Formats: sequence, C-alpha cells, structure tokens
Amino acid sequence: MKTKPDVYEIVTERIIALLEAGTVPWRKPWKSQTGIPRNFVSRKAYRGINTLLLHCMNYESPCWLTYKQAEAKGGNVRKGEKACPVVFWKKLEIEDSQTQAKKEIAMIRYYHVFNVAQCDGLKFPETPAATTTDTTPIEAAHKIVDS
Repeated sequence: MKTKPDVYEIVTERIIALLEAGTVPWRKPWKSQTGIPRNFVSRKAYRGINTLLLHCMNYESPCWLTYKQAEAKGGNVRKGEKACPVVFWKKLEIEDSQTQAKKEIAMIRYYHVFNVAQCDGLKFPETPAATTTDTTPIEAAHKIVDS
C-alpha cells in the first residue's frame, strides 16, 4: 500500500534536491526583484519555509497560485509545468472526549502552487500590491549581518 508522503518529507526532499543541484537555498540564488512570494488571488505574502522554497524556483514574478485558482481566474497552467509545494499550518483546539480538557494541536498540510509565469490567460493587475510584513527587526541579527 502506497502512503502519501508527509509534509516534512516533501520539504526535506526539496531542499536536498536543491543542494544536489548546486543551489544553497539560504544563499539567495533567486532573481526576483519584486518582493517576497505572495498568493496571486489573496495577495497575502507566504511566510516561513514557503518563502525559501518559492524564491528558489527562480521566477521573476512573486505571484503564485494553485491549479484551481488559475482555472477560477480564467487561466490555465501550461502542460508539463512543475509545481512547487507550499506548507499550510494552523493550530486547532480539540477537546478530549473523556476529560473534557482542551488542548491545541498543529494541523499541517501542503499544496502545490505554480508561478504566474507558468500560466496562460491570467490578467495581471497593473501594479503589484505592496507587501508588508508584521515582523520586528532583531537588532542583534542586523549587527551580525552588517559585520
């Protein structure tokens, strides 16, 4: 019986493949000048490992979408194009049926996304939406980078 690979295996295999191809994913091999990767439909920026995985795909556009999102927008993914996995997770609160105690568990999934450059028939907005992050710079980290 074939089991579906878990998210951790998929991400690990992707990073190993990049390393074997001579790309060190954390050394900025990407070409994008337009900002961090974001979903074409929601315009939300990807975070965490997704940023690294999508940047390493070497597309100029930062916009990504699923196959279904491309179809819903009137476009299509070109035949033979390869998707990149992205990880989605959130915390779920569950209740123990015996003790009635509540606890949080992490739900993790992955989706396959395509860059808009891999699609035909999509209408692009005139100017990309500005992407902002809600992170606070860490002064100690900046000192390390500057040194």
